[in-house]
Amino acid sequence: MIKKPDTDKGNKSLTVIDNVIPIAKIIELRKKNLTYDEIGKILDCTRQNIEQRLHGYKQSIDSLKSVKDHRADTLAVVGDTILNSLTAGDIKKSTGYQKVGMYSLLYDKERLERGQSTENIGYYDYTKGLDKVIEERDRLQLELGMTPQEIDADVVDVGTDEG
Repeated sequence: MIKKPDTDKGNKSLTVIDNVIPIAKIIELRKKNLTYDEIGKILDCTRQNIEQRLHGYKQSIDSLKSVKDHRADTLAVVGDTILNSLTAGDIKKSTGYQKVGMYSLLYDKERLERGQSTENIGYYDYTKGLDKVIEERDRLQLELGMTPQEIDADVVDVGTDEG
Protein backbone atom coordinates (compact mmCIF):
# COMPACT_ATOMS: atom_id res chain seq x y z
CA MET A 1 0.00 0.00 0.00
CA ILE A 2 1.11 3.54 -0.70
CA LYS A 3 0.42 6.38 1.69
CA LYS A 4 0.12 9.95 0.54
CA PRO A 5 -0.64 13.22 2.29
CA ASP A 6 -4.36 13.94 2.63
CA THR A 7 -4.44 17.50 1.29
CA ASP A 8 -8.25 17.65 1.06
CA LYS A 9 -8.51 17.98 4.83
CA GLY A 10 -5.99 20.81 4.91
CA ASN A 11 -3.58 18.81 7.07
CA LYS A 12 -0.73 16.41 6.52
CA SER A 13 -2.38 13.25 7.82
CA LEU A 14 -1.89 10.16 5.67
CA THR A 15 -4.48 8.25 3.70
CA VAL A 16 -3.98 4.79 2.24
CA ILE A 17 -4.30 3.90 -1.42
CA ASP A 18 -5.24 0.22 -1.67
CA ASN A 19 -4.94 -0.23 -5.43
CA VAL A 20 -1.21 -0.14 -6.05
CA ILE A 21 -0.19 -1.54 -9.41
CA PRO A 22 2.69 -3.98 -8.83
CA ILE A 23 5.74 -3.02 -10.89
CA ALA A 24 6.78 -6.69 -11.07
CA LYS A 25 3.51 -7.54 -12.85
CA ILE A 26 3.98 -4.67 -15.30
CA ILE A 27 7.53 -5.86 -16.05
CA GLU A 28 6.28 -9.42 -16.56
CA LEU A 29 3.71 -8.20 -19.08
CA ARG A 30 6.18 -5.83 -20.82
CA LYS A 31 8.54 -8.79 -21.31
CA LYS A 32 5.70 -10.37 -23.30
CA ASN A 33 5.87 -7.30 -25.60
CA LEU A 34 2.47 -5.97 -24.52
CA THR A 35 1.70 -2.28 -24.96
CA TYR A 36 0.82 -0.02 -22.03
CA ASP A 37 -2.81 -0.06 -23.22
CA GLU A 38 -2.86 -3.88 -23.21
CA ILE A 39 -1.21 -4.00 -19.78
CA GLY A 40 -3.75 -1.49 -18.49
CA LYS A 41 -6.64 -3.64 -19.70
CA ILE A 42 -5.18 -6.74 -18.03
CA LEU A 43 -4.55 -4.88 -14.76
CA ASP A 44 -7.84 -3.00 -14.95
CA CYS A 45 -6.39 0.49 -15.17
CA THR A 46 -5.50 3.06 -17.80
CA ARG A 47 -2.40 3.43 -19.93
CA GLN A 48 -1.69 6.62 -17.99
CA ASN A 49 -1.71 4.67 -14.71
CA ILE A 50 0.87 2.28 -16.15
CA GLU A 51 3.04 5.15 -17.42
CA GLN A 52 2.79 6.93 -14.06
CA ARG A 53 3.68 3.77 -12.12
CA LEU A 54 6.74 3.21 -14.33
CA HIS A 55 7.90 6.83 -14.16
CA GLY A 56 11.62 6.72 -13.47
CA TYR A 57 11.91 2.98 -14.20
CA LYS A 58 11.35 2.85 -17.98
CA GLN A 59 15.01 2.97 -19.02
CA SER A 60 15.93 0.30 -16.46
CA ILE A 61 13.08 -1.95 -17.59
CA ASP A 62 13.98 -1.54 -21.26
CA SER A 63 17.61 -2.51 -20.54
CA LEU A 64 16.76 -5.30 -18.07
CA LYS A 65 18.26 -8.15 -20.12
CA SER A 66 21.52 -6.29 -20.58
CA VAL A 67 21.62 -5.41 -16.88
CA LYS A 68 21.15 -9.06 -15.92
CA ASP A 69 23.67 -10.31 -18.47
CA HIS A 70 26.37 -7.92 -17.21
CA ARG A 71 25.49 -7.56 -13.53
CA ALA A 72 28.66 -9.24 -12.20
CA ASP A 73 30.89 -7.00 -14.34
CA THR A 74 28.92 -3.92 -13.33
CA LEU A 75 29.27 -4.83 -9.66
CA ALA A 76 33.02 -5.37 -10.16
CA VAL A 77 33.43 -1.93 -11.79
CA VAL A 78 31.35 -0.13 -9.16
CA GLY A 79 33.16 -1.96 -6.35
CA ASP A 80 36.54 -1.04 -7.83
CA THR A 81 35.45 2.58 -8.23
CA ILE A 82 34.41 2.73 -4.57
CA LEU A 83 37.66 1.14 -3.41
CA ASN A 84 39.78 3.48 -5.54
CA SER A 85 37.92 6.54 -4.31
CA LEU A 86 38.89 5.92 -0.69
CA THR A 87 41.47 8.23 0.76
CA ALA A 88 43.09 8.21 4.16
CA GLY A 89 40.72 11.05 5.10
CA ASP A 90 37.68 9.07 3.99
CA ILE A 91 38.64 6.11 6.14
CA LYS A 92 38.61 8.35 9.22
CA LYS A 93 35.05 9.48 8.45
CA SER A 94 31.87 7.44 8.64
CA THR A 95 31.44 7.86 4.89
CA GLY A 96 34.65 5.89 4.44
CA TYR A 97 33.19 3.15 6.61
CA GLN A 98 30.06 3.20 4.51
CA LYS A 99 32.14 2.95 1.34
CA VAL A 100 34.00 -0.08 2.69
CA GLY A 101 30.67 -1.63 3.65
CA MET A 102 29.32 -0.96 0.17
CA TYR A 103 32.46 -2.41 -1.39
CA SER A 104 32.14 -5.62 0.63
CA LEU A 105 28.47 -5.96 -0.30
CA LEU A 106 29.26 -5.44 -3.98
CA TYR A 107 32.13 -7.93 -3.77
CA ASP A 108 29.85 -10.60 -2.28
CA LYS A 109 27.15 -9.89 -4.87
CA GLU A 110 29.68 -10.03 -7.71
CA ARG A 111 30.87 -13.44 -6.49
CA LEU A 112 27.28 -14.62 -6.17
CA GLU A 113 26.51 -13.53 -9.74
CA ARG A 114 29.61 -15.37 -11.00
CA GLY A 115 28.63 -18.55 -9.15
CA GLN A 116 31.59 -18.31 -6.78
CA SER A 117 31.53 -18.93 -3.06
CA THR A 118 30.21 -16.20 -0.83
CA GLU A 119 30.88 -18.16 2.32
CA ASN A 120 33.76 -20.42 3.24
CA ILE A 121 33.00 -23.62 5.12
CA GLY A 122 35.68 -25.23 7.22
CA TYR A 123 36.73 -28.58 5.78
CA TYR A 124 37.07 -30.03 9.27
CA ASP A 125 33.50 -29.04 10.17
CA TYR A 126 32.20 -30.42 6.88
CA THR A 127 33.93 -33.79 7.26
CA LYS A 128 32.80 -34.12 10.87
CA GLY A 129 29.23 -33.57 9.70
CA LEU A 130 29.71 -36.18 7.01
CA ASP A 131 31.12 -38.62 9.56
CA LYS A 132 27.95 -38.20 11.64
CA VAL A 133 25.75 -38.90 8.62
CA ILE A 134 27.73 -42.07 7.82
CA GLU A 135 27.50 -43.22 11.45
CA GLU A 136 23.73 -42.67 11.42
CA ARG A 137 23.38 -44.58 8.14
CA ASP A 138 25.36 -47.49 9.58
CA ARG A 139 23.26 -47.48 12.75
CA LEU A 140 20.05 -47.57 10.74
CA GLN A 141 21.33 -50.40 8.54
CA LEU A 142 22.16 -52.45 11.66
CA GLU A 143 18.73 -51.61 13.07
CA LEU A 144 17.22 -53.04 9.90
CA GLY A 145 19.08 -56.27 10.58
CA MET A 146 21.91 -55.94 8.10
CA THR A 147 25.15 -57.65 9.12
CA PRO A 148 28.47 -55.73 9.03
CA GLN A 149 29.42 -57.82 5.97
CA GLU A 150 26.22 -56.78 4.18
CA ILE A 151 26.87 -53.16 5.10
CA ASP A 152 30.44 -53.35 3.73
CA ALA A 153 29.12 -54.99 0.56
CA ASP A 154 26.28 -52.48 0.21
CA VAL A 155 27.11 -51.21 -3.29
CA VAL A 156 24.64 -49.78 -5.75
CA ASP A 157 24.46 -51.90 -8.92
CA VAL A 158 24.41 -49.56 -11.90
CA GLY A 159 24.28 -52.40 -14.45
CA THR A 160 26.44 -52.94 -17.50
CA ASP A 161 26.47 -51.74 -21.07
CA GLU A 162 25.54 -55.24 -22.21
CA GLY A 163 22.02 -54.68 -21.10
